Amino acid sequence: QEADGIAIFAKGPNGLTQIGCVRAVRTCVTATALSGLAQIAITPDGKNAYAVAAGSDAVVMFGRDATTGLLTALGCISDDGQDGLCRTGNALRGADALVVSPDGKQVYVGTGNSNAVLTFLRDPETGLLTQRGCVMQDAPRPGSCLGGKGMQSVSSLAISPDGRTL
Repeated sequence: QEADGIAIFAKGPNGLTQIGCVRAVRTCVTATALSGLAQIAITPDGKNAYAVAAGSDAVVMFGRDATTGLLTALGCISDDGQDGLCRTGNALRGADALVVSPDGKQVYVGTGNSNAVLTFLRDPETGLLTQRGCVMQDAPRPGSCLGGKGMQSVSSLAISPDGRTL
């Protein structure tokens, strides 16, 4: 199920307590490009979180307070730039899947409508992402994506513990 926000909980001896949220309402932290939020992942160092939103065709970047777990919006990269609210990316239509490499240096995004897997480099100081690669089913030539096979409707990703295979 896709949503338009993130709920943040603290884990305690008596269960979970909600401590925050990210959503386009005044009682939550706001962020751009959350429509159809599909998945979120936290970096191994705990400093950042990234989310993919299929409805916005975007990857959304957050700073994360390692002590409290609360998020701060850093920006977004979307297929069309969201009218200047996000940086423009490539092949992000239907961004459904997300995984962070074990070393925290890369973020990989799977897109169900673009039939692609995208590579983003992570700046460990700022948490910002830069798109650096694209493998797409039947990629057009010339184009910025490499051709791939068996990538129709990418909806999930997994990475090996050593980070060598995706």
